[in-house]
Amino acid sequence: MTRQCKLRFAIGSTFVDEVELDIIHLDICGIVLGSAYLYDRKAIFYRVENKYQLTKDGIEYIITAHKLKKDHDKTNIFEGCDAKQKDNLEKVVLEYDILFQKPKDLPPKREIVHDLLY
Repeated sequence: MTRQCKLRFAIGSTFVDEVELDIIHLDICGIVLGSAYLYDRKAIFYRVENKYQLTKDGIEYIITAHKLKKDHDKTNIFEGCDAKQKDNLEKVVLEYDILFQKPKDLPPKREIVHDLLY
């Protein structure tokens, strides 16, 4: 790890924060807000409700997981998209429908487990 950056991010429309991150090379993309960040924000995790309570600048925020729409129609998921692209996107989703199905069970265990070492 030889580089760092400052990242400004938002969760929802009201919670905006900035964090200094260590940059490491991975084959995936994501932001890991670890224990130090959660401690600084006095975070409380409510497992049953799957939500975090964070405090920033004296204001408490509740961060919840996205709610999945029930009974979503695959042809309406592109509502509001550019009309030129909508037909092409619908064709791809219908052609590769198996990729967009909910998994039936857990994926097989991998031989290599990735760990971030400090």
